[in-house]
Amino acid sequence: ITDFSSNVFNVNFKDGSVRPQDVTVSLGSKISDRGDTVTIPINVTNFKDVSSFTFYIDYDPSVVDFLGLEDDKLGIEAGTNNGVLTLGWYDATTPITILSDKLANLKFVIKNGFSKLDFATNSEITDKDAVIIPVVYTDGFITDRESQPSVIELPNTKATPGQSINLPLGAKGLRGVGSFTFRISYDP
Repeated sequence: ITDFSSNVFNVNFKDGSVRPQDVTVSLGSKISDRGDTVTIPINVTNFKDVSSFTFYIDYDPSVVDFLGLEDDKLGIEAGTNNGVLTLGWYDATTPITILSDKLANLKFVIKNGFSKLDFATNSEITDKDAVIIPVVYTDGFITDRESQPSVIELPNTKATPGQSINLPLGAKGLRGVGSFTFRISYDP
């Protein structure tokens, strides 16, 4: 995306998906002032007979400091190392089912700038038989008001095979756009 003078915008792209009733884990996003303490929800849908999860979330420790968890419903273990937040939970005797709810809030202090909150590819959820469950992860971000990037996003949408759908392409924070080109991949 460029402006009328062909200057390239700093834009964050948020992927969306169209799938039937997937297990989802999503992080919220927050824009606030430098020095503010913010909470980022970890929301889940379609957790069925889950016995464990390990989430690895990459963030920029020069931009935010992780303070801990709030409203933790399960007793999740949390730790950080070199910009990776690790969240883990395990219970082999009592698997959980959560159709749609918040697991906890991540609590951060904004120092300055923009930090993505990206799920690493080695994050996983297992069922009561220790089988890895396929998951759709949605990343988040934290930024101070002065560093807020432009965002282009496609939403996650539920659909059944053969169903025709419309996906709105969302844009925030774009001003003075002279041109744009998008390439959207999909699995027919």
